[in-house]
Amino acid sequence: MPAKKNKIAIVADDHQVMCEALAAILTNRLGFADAITVGSFDEAVEQLEATPRVQLALFDLQMPGVKNAATIGALTKAFPNTKIAIVSGSSHPTDIEMALQAGIHGYIPKGLSSSDIAGAVTSILDGSIFVPPGMDELKSSEVGDSSQPKFRPTQGQPQFTRRQLEVLDLLVKGMTNKEISRELQMGFGTVKVHVAAILQGLNVTNRASARKVGSQFLQANMDSGQPNSAA
Repeated sequence: MPAKKNKIAIVADDHQVMCEALAAILTNRLGFADAITVGSFDEAVEQLEATPRVQLALFDLQMPGVKNAATIGALTKAFPNTKIAIVSGSSHPTDIEMALQAGIHGYIPKGLSSSDIAGAVTSILDGSIFVPPGMDELKSSEVGDSSQPKFRPTQGQPQFTRRQLEVLDLLVKGMTNKEISRELQMGFGTVKVHVAAILQGLNVTNRASARKVGSQFLQANMDSGQPNSAA
C-alpha cells in the first residue's frame, strides 16, 4: 500500500457532515494524508483531473451531477489507477446491481459503523469488490451462514461466496433469475446482485458467456478439489 504521505482520497457528497465524517475515517483511521471533500460530481471530476496519485474516490449516489451508478462507473475507465466506490444511504439490490455492472469497486452503505466503513475501504484498497454484508432480501439464516453477497478476487482467480457458487451452478444449467430465485428461495433482487457479481468475477458481459466460462470454472475447481469460495 502507498506510503502515508502519498495516500490521497476524494470524498464527494453534497451533505457536508457526511463528507467530513468520511474524511475523518480516511485520515484518522486509515492514514490518508489528505481527503479532499467536494459537493458535486463535476467538482469531483475536476479534482481527479487536477490531483495526481488519488488512490480512492468515494461518491454519494444521490448528489448533483449523478444520474445513477453508471455515471460514477464511467470514472473507472477514465481514472484506472483510482479505486472508485459508492457510499450511499440506499441498500436496494437494484442500486447495488447497477454499481457492480458499472465496474464500481465497492458499494458501502452509510448506515455502517465507522469501523465497518474503514474495513470496507481497506478491503477495496486491497483489491476486493465490497458489497454490503447484509441485504433486506436475504433471510437472516443466509446472513448467519456467511453467504453475504460480496466478491473477493484472490491472486487473479475469481473467488465467490458459497451462495454465489450456488447461483452460478444454476445459471450454468440455464435457469433464469426467476427460476434461481424460486430454487434457492432467494429474493429476485438478491439473485440479480449475485449474477452481476458473477459476471464481473468471470470477466464476461452476458449470461451466455457466463454459462460457458462458468462451466469451465466449476469443472476446473471440481477437478482440483477446491471450492474457491469465500466466507
